[in-house]
Amino acid sequence: MSDTHNPGSSEPIVVPVGEFAPHPVNSVEHPMGYLLREGKVLLRGYKEVPPAQLAEAHCAGYASLKMTLHPGKYSWCSCGYSKTQPFCDDSHREEQYCTNRKSYKFEVLEEITVSLCTCKRTKNPPFCDGTHKELQPPSGA
Repeated sequence: MSDTHNPGSSEPIVVPVGEFAPHPVNSVEHPMGYLLREGKVLLRGYKEVPPAQLAEAHCAGYASLKMTLHPGKYSWCSCGYSKTQPFCDDSHREEQYCTNRKSYKFEVLEEITVSLCTCKRTKNPPFCDGTHKELQPPSGA
Protein backbone atom coordinates (compact mmCIF):
# COMPACT_ATOMS: atom_id res chain seq x y z
CA MET A 1 0.00 0.00 0.00
CA SER A 2 1.35 3.42 -0.80
CA ASP A 3 0.89 6.16 1.75
CA THR A 4 -0.67 9.01 -0.21
CA HIS A 5 -1.42 11.20 2.81
CA ASN A 6 -0.48 14.84 2.46
CA PRO A 7 0.72 16.43 5.72
CA GLY A 8 -1.85 18.90 6.92
CA SER A 9 -4.66 17.24 4.97
CA SER A 10 -8.01 17.02 6.71
CA GLU A 11 -8.81 13.70 5.00
CA PRO A 12 -7.97 10.22 6.27
CA ILE A 13 -5.77 7.87 4.27
CA VAL A 14 -8.00 5.46 2.35
CA VAL A 15 -6.88 1.83 2.49
CA PRO A 16 -8.02 -0.25 -0.50
CA VAL A 17 -10.30 -3.22 0.21
CA GLY A 18 -8.21 -6.29 1.03
CA GLU A 19 -5.20 -4.31 2.28
CA PHE A 20 -4.19 -3.51 5.85
CA ALA A 21 -3.30 -0.18 7.38
CA PRO A 22 0.37 -0.05 8.37
CA HIS A 23 1.06 -1.20 11.90
CA PRO A 24 1.37 0.42 14.32
CA VAL A 25 -1.08 3.15 13.39
CA ASN A 26 -0.77 6.19 15.60
CA SER A 27 -2.67 9.42 15.50
CA VAL A 28 0.49 11.49 16.02
CA GLU A 29 1.75 10.69 12.52
CA HIS A 30 -1.68 10.59 10.84
CA PRO A 31 -4.20 12.53 12.92
CA MET A 32 -7.05 11.86 10.49
CA GLY A 33 -6.42 8.10 10.62
CA TYR A 34 -6.93 5.35 8.07
CA LEU A 35 -10.31 4.65 6.49
CA LEU A 36 -10.94 0.98 5.74
CA ARG A 37 -13.49 -1.85 5.64
CA GLU A 38 -15.48 -0.42 2.74
CA GLY A 39 -15.25 3.04 4.28
CA LYS A 40 -17.07 1.98 7.45
CA VAL A 41 -14.18 1.95 9.96
CA LEU A 42 -11.75 4.77 10.70
CA LEU A 43 -8.58 3.60 12.49
CA ARG A 44 -7.01 6.20 14.72
CA GLY A 45 -4.60 3.83 16.47
CA TYR A 46 -2.53 4.91 19.42
CA LYS A 47 -2.63 8.52 20.68
CA GLU A 48 1.14 8.48 21.17
CA VAL A 49 3.87 6.78 19.19
CA PRO A 50 4.23 3.35 20.84
CA PRO A 51 7.57 2.62 22.51
CA ALA A 52 10.09 0.80 20.34
CA GLN A 53 9.72 -2.29 22.51
CA LEU A 54 6.13 -2.99 23.56
CA ALA A 55 5.55 -5.34 26.48
CA GLU A 56 4.27 -8.79 25.52
CA ALA A 57 0.48 -8.73 25.43
CA HIS A 58 -1.53 -11.10 27.62
CA CYS A 59 -3.56 -13.50 25.48
CA ALA A 60 -7.20 -12.88 26.44
CA GLY A 61 -8.59 -15.58 24.13
CA TYR A 62 -7.77 -18.17 21.49
CA ALA A 63 -10.50 -17.23 19.00
CA SER A 64 -11.80 -14.13 17.30
CA LEU A 65 -14.86 -12.37 18.64
CA LYS A 66 -17.42 -11.68 15.90
CA MET A 67 -19.50 -8.60 16.68
CA THR A 68 -21.85 -6.17 14.99
CA LEU A 69 -20.68 -2.68 15.87
CA HIS A 70 -22.86 0.40 15.67
CA PRO A 71 -21.59 3.87 14.75
CA GLY A 72 -19.43 5.31 17.51
CA LYS A 73 -15.92 5.47 18.95
CA TYR A 74 -14.26 2.38 20.42
CA SER A 75 -11.08 1.58 22.35
CA TRP A 76 -9.70 -1.91 21.67
CA CYS A 77 -7.65 -3.48 24.46
CA SER A 78 -4.11 -4.17 23.27
CA CYS A 79 -2.69 -5.39 26.60
CA GLY A 80 -5.06 -8.33 27.10
CA TYR A 81 -5.88 -7.59 30.76
CA SER A 82 -9.21 -5.78 30.30
CA LYS A 83 -12.21 -7.38 31.98
CA THR A 84 -14.44 -6.00 29.21
CA GLN A 85 -12.79 -7.81 26.27
CA PRO A 86 -12.22 -6.98 23.52
CA PHE A 87 -12.56 -3.36 24.65
CA CYS A 88 -10.30 -1.38 26.97
CA ASP A 89 -11.24 -0.76 30.60
CA ASP A 90 -7.89 0.95 31.42
CA SER A 91 -6.44 -2.17 33.06
CA HIS A 92 -3.16 -1.34 31.30
CA ARG A 93 -2.77 1.48 33.83
CA GLU A 94 -2.79 -0.90 36.80
CA GLU A 95 0.63 -1.40 38.37
CA GLN A 96 0.08 -5.14 38.83
CA TYR A 97 0.21 -5.71 35.05
CA CYS A 98 3.47 -3.83 34.41
CA THR A 99 2.63 -3.07 30.79
CA ASN A 100 3.49 -0.18 28.50
CA ARG A 101 0.59 -1.03 26.17
CA LYS A 102 -2.34 1.33 25.71
CA SER A 103 -5.74 1.22 24.06
CA TYR A 104 -6.11 1.30 20.29
CA LYS A 105 -8.73 3.75 19.01
CA PHE A 106 -11.12 3.28 16.12
CA GLU A 107 -14.41 4.70 14.98
CA VAL A 108 -17.28 2.92 13.26
CA LEU A 109 -18.99 5.18 10.73
CA GLU A 110 -21.71 2.73 9.61
CA GLU A 111 -22.97 -0.48 11.24
CA ILE A 112 -20.60 -3.34 10.41
CA THR A 113 -19.95 -6.92 11.48
CA VAL A 114 -16.28 -7.56 12.28
CA SER A 115 -14.10 -10.19 13.92
CA LEU A 116 -12.06 -8.58 16.67
CA CYS A 117 -8.81 -10.05 17.98
CA THR A 118 -8.70 -11.46 21.51
CA CYS A 119 -5.20 -12.99 21.46
CA LYS A 120 -3.72 -9.47 21.06
CA ARG A 121 -1.09 -10.61 18.57
CA THR A 122 -2.83 -9.60 15.34
CA LYS A 123 -0.83 -7.67 12.79
CA ASN A 124 -4.07 -5.94 11.77
CA PRO A 125 -5.43 -4.41 15.01
CA PRO A 126 -8.16 -4.40 16.16
CA PHE A 127 -9.21 -7.09 13.69
CA CYS A 128 -8.42 -10.79 13.91
CA ASP A 129 -5.89 -12.03 11.35
CA GLY A 130 -5.91 -15.68 12.50
CA THR A 131 -2.71 -15.44 14.55
CA HIS A 132 -4.50 -17.13 17.49
CA LYS A 133 -4.43 -20.39 15.47
CA GLU A 134 -0.64 -20.45 15.83
CA LEU A 135 -0.72 -20.07 19.63
CA GLN A 136 -0.66 -22.98 22.03
CA PRO A 137 -3.40 -22.63 24.68
CA PRO A 138 -2.37 -23.70 28.17
CA SER A 139 -3.61 -27.14 29.13
CA GLY A 140 -7.15 -26.95 30.46
CA ALA A 141 -8.00 -23.79 28.48
